[in-house]
Order: sequence, then structure tokens, then C-alpha cells
Amino acid sequence: MRRLVAVAACVLGGLGVFTACPYSVPRCESDEQCVERSGGRPAYCHREIKICFAARSDGGADAGEDGGTCVPDCASGTRCVDGRCVCDSASCPTGCCSSGRCVQPSESACGSNGAACVACDPERSTGCTSGACRCGNQPQCPDGSFCVAGECTRFWVDAGTMLTTRGMPSLVQLPSGEVAVVGGYVTDSAAPFLEIHNLQTGEFAAGPAPAVVRVFNGTVALRNGRVLVLGGIAALGGTNPYTRHCELFDPFTRSWADAGMMSTARVAPAVVLLNNGFVVVAGGSDGSSVTSATDVYHPVSAIFYSAGPLNVARALAPAVALADGSGLIVGGAMQDGGVTSTAELFDPQTGQWRMTGQLQSPRIAHTATLLPNGRVLVAGGLPALGMTTLYSTTEIFDPATGTWSPGPAMNVARAGHQAVRLPNGAILVIGGTPSGSVEILDPVRLTWKEIAPLIYYSAKSSRDA
Repeated sequence: MRRLVAVAACVLGGLGVFTACPYSVPRCESDEQCVERSGGRPAYCHREIKICFAARSDGGADAGEDGGTCVPDCASGTRCVDGRCVCDSASCPTGCCSSGRCVQPSESACGSNGAACVACDPERSTGCTSGACRCGNQPQCPDGSFCVAGECTRFWVDAGTMLTTRGMPSLVQLPSGEVAVVGGYVTDSAAPFLEIHNLQTGEFAAGPAPAVVRVFNGTVALRNGRVLVLGGIAALGGTNPYTRHCELFDPFTRSWADAGMMSTARVAPAVVLLNNGFVVVAGGSDGSSVTSATDVYHPVSAIFYSAGPLNVARALAPAVALADGSGLIVGGAMQDGGVTSTAELFDPQTGQWRMTGQLQSPRIAHTATLLPNGRVLVAGGLPALGMTTLYSTTEIFDPATGTWSPGPAMNVARAGHQAVRLPNGAILVIGGTPSGSVEILDPVRLTWKEIAPLIYYSAKSSRDA
């Protein structure tokens, strides 16, 4: 096949740079050599057979040896079709496609009104399409909104004031659309453990008290709408406040019920709701050491059973459910005070953990979020306990290969932040040390954009006003 391609180059007089047989012409090493040999006409050097070819005047490139490969590779925003680079205005970063190339909007490109698009606001649009600034398939977003992954989104508004100042609470959306604010560190012993926020009115109301008021517990919303609270440090726990006790909050009856006991007490465990509805609780600290113990909660029988331990005991490690039904835990703090770069996969069929590929950097206080394509984004964090150096780097896990690769770096280094996957697939990263900055990841282009910062960098209670 390679010989046939080379011989075909002998008769490319009308399209190619040379008419002589390629076996008698010097091999090329760079595109610049080909341009020089062609008298300044557009040309490129084939990466494999090292022979010059002419570049097409329409912005495309001649086909590779299989007749369908674009050589050189098509530019960002374009794709290869039948050996030619093509594009459309929706795929181009500039929002304007002309003659197979992504170009800046002008009078001669993207419609007769293209010049009006030169002033498109990059925060409110993806670019110019047919002479109009657009956000995806919609008009440019209005003032106060941002264009994120082709959709107009309005971000921060004042959502009201909690009854109590809290540090590190858990937030869970209830079936009613309300948000449960669970636990967290408080300085007022009379503060309610649970607050329920009405998004329509912006009001917070105290919820019923559980049997055990606790901090640094695990929290997860079950598929039936109930909220499972696990372990933590009991506020009135006596000499050994670390608890393995668990409780269930029923949002329909606004009541708590006993949910049984885990195999060991835990603070800062990894908690993940698997696709089968089971809850895996792994690692954490039992008050004296970092544990590798794993418990699985069965929501139908409402009991815990012990599963295989982690291969590496860890705490403060995020976990995420994968599309194939397994669970991934990554990074975290170890017993010796070090931070691990290891990752493990939980098999719900066997109840066992197995090692998978390691992060390129050890991390703690990072986030792990499932991307729309089934891969996992790990963002930010710290390389070691007590360090002030923060990561802006990200890494992406591919479950198909069990390997990690560098992801796009965030604009702001951060640790202890929150990451939320939005309905359109974009990843919203919020706050963390040291600021209230916010940025969002486009899951298709894998690019970050800073958006409006939080209105308040820390919660402020009406009691403190």
C-alpha cells in the first residue's frame, strides 16, 4: 500500500508539488522544506513517507495513504471527512467556519452581517453563527448570564441566611426540591443539626433532631429519597465520641430512624452510592488509626454488612460511582501522615477492592467527579498534610485502561473545594482555600472558564449580624 501511494505521487502534477517519481526526489523533513521547494506555494511534508504534498486551496489537506486520513492533522474545531478537513460554525471555537477553516468573523465570513459578531462577548456566547452572536443553538446570553457548554446559565444569587453558622456541612437535595443542610461544625450547642432550605422562598427552617448529634460524619442521599447519616464524632459522646452509629432521615415524614451500626467507628470516610443503590463506606479514622475497613449498606433490608478491606488504609479520600457499576476511591491521608497517590476499584459482585492505576501526584482535599463520557476528573488538592502549596492541576481516569492522564489545569489553585456536575455535563468547581473563586469545565473542549465568584466567601448567620 505504501508503494502504491508513493507511485501515485508521480502523477499528481495538477495537485502536487512534484511531477517526478518520488523515488528520485529528496525526502523532506519539515513542512517548511516543502514550501520552499514549491516556490512558496502551500505544501506539507507527509509524516510517514517523507514526501512533499500540496495543501489544498480550500483549507483542507490531501488524503493520507488510506485515502481517508487528513495529513497533517486537522486544526482545532475541524474534523477529517474523506481526507479533507471540514468544520461548521458550531464546532469552531470562533463560531465561524469558512472554506473548511475556523476563522474570525468578518464581512466575508459567517454571513453578510458577520462584522457585527466581532464584538461577541466570550462570557455570553460561543461565537458567531450566520452573522449573529450565539450561545450554542441559542441567542447570546443576556446580561447576568454566562454561556456554559452551549447553554445560558445564571449563577449566584443570594439564597438566604442559615439559622446557624456552620463549617463543612453536607448538602443534600430532597425529593421536594428543598435542600437539607446536615451537620457541620458549629459553636452553638443549641444549634439544630438539620436545617431545611426552601429554594422558592429562600427561608431556612430547623429540622427534627436525630438521636445522635454529630460532626464530621458521612452523608448520602438514597434513591428512595431518604438521607443516610454515618458515623462521625458524637457531640455528647463522653470519653470516646467516635461513633459507628447511623441514622436515616425521612423527608416525607420529617423524622429520624435508627439505621444500625457499621463495623467500626468512622470520621471522614469515603461514601459512595453505587448504581445498584447500595452504599459503600470505606476508610476514615476510628479515633486511634486510619482504617481500611469497608461496610456496604443494603437499602432494602436496611442492614450493613462487611466487605473486603481497602488495600491501602486511607481517610479524607473522595469516592465516585463509575458507569460500569463499580466504585473508585482515590488519594487520601494514610496512617503515617503521608498522602497517597494510589487508587482502588470496588467490585459490587465480589465485595472486594483491587488496585488500579496511580495518580501522577499524591493528593488530599481534592475532588473526584464523573464526566459525561464515563471518565473521572480529579481536581486540585494538596500534596501533603499541613502544606500551603495548592494544586491547580487535574488528572483524568480512564476506566477502560485503568490509567491516569493529565487534565486541563484550573485557573485557580485550590483545596477543600466542592465540585458539582451540572445537568448539561459541565463541572462547576466552587471555592475552597484560599478564595471564593468559581470556575467551570466545558466537558467537550476540556477548557476551564472563570465565572462570577461567590457573593459570600463564608457563610454568615443572622445571629452574627
